[in-house]
Amino acid sequence: MKYLRTTESWLLVAMLGVPLWAQATSITIEAPTLPTTFLQANARMNFSEAALDGLSIINTSVSAAGQASKVGEGVFNLPVTSATVKNTTEIGIKPGYWVPGTLITNWPIPIYSPAIWVPPLPTIKNTTEAVSGSAMGSALVFNNSKTKKRLDLGDLNIDFQAGTINGDIWMNGQLTGSGSLFSFTGGKELAVGFNALPPSITMNGHLSDLQFTEFGMNNFATGLGLRPFEKSALTGMLVGSLDVSVTTLLRKGINANDYIAAVPEPSTWVILAMGLIGIACVRRRVTGITL
Repeated sequence: MKYLRTTESWLLVAMLGVPLWAQATSITIEAPTLPTTFLQANARMNFSEAALDGLSIINTSVSAAGQASKVGEGVFNLPVTSATVKNTTEIGIKPGYWVPGTLITNWPIPIYSPAIWVPPLPTIKNTTEAVSGSAMGSALVFNNSKTKKRLDLGDLNIDFQAGTINGDIWMNGQLTGSGSLFSFTGGKELAVGFNALPPSITMNGHLSDLQFTEFGMNNFATGLGLRPFEKSALTGMLVGSLDVSVTTLLRKGINANDYIAAVPEPSTWVILAMGLIGIACVRRRVTGITL
């Protein structure tokens, strides 16, 4: 465990008429990033109809690569490989107080039961917040049939605190950078759980209103060779939503290695070129035959 922050305040408590200074403490603990490679932990990307229509207009298709998989039209599953939460424990003291006595009888004079003193009691409040979640080894791949360019967005990482989804950018098989790709404004409040012993994390929620960030849109347009008016048409478009589910149920283990985009090997290009040359030669011989 890593203690991140401790704040203290002082409470004035009256006990039996004697002032008592009691200390209250707030401790924020960040859990270590826990691997979820053997757990049922997934992030499901749901592209909106507007996004799918927009991709169709610019002659672009989207597919899954690495450990990601397509589970429906415009729906892709990215296995979550690790998650981090922040746990805050507030320890304080509830001040003591007197409970007045009650009337027992009015005859011959009013008689009351003794007042009861309730002593100060400690209070403990736990709050758990999601910090991040990573889907290493997975990518969303965009192919433009007109420009013949390919863009891979890999190793996506959700930053719940900033409200962004970050990742690596591959253009035609070359890693060109990384940064904030999407933003989301809805669904930041997830159902999050954390146990210290044994260490475990659970998350469940829906992140809505996904949009390209300026950085993400600039790289998306560059990577696919989009024209200015095509980029303008997609800017501000609702990309879709993301469903996050991290459980303690087991699954077949996956790896947490970095995603590497596929690059055609030189031998592949050589074979392709030889094949085209061979076809051209055969066609030339056929067209040269005279009857």
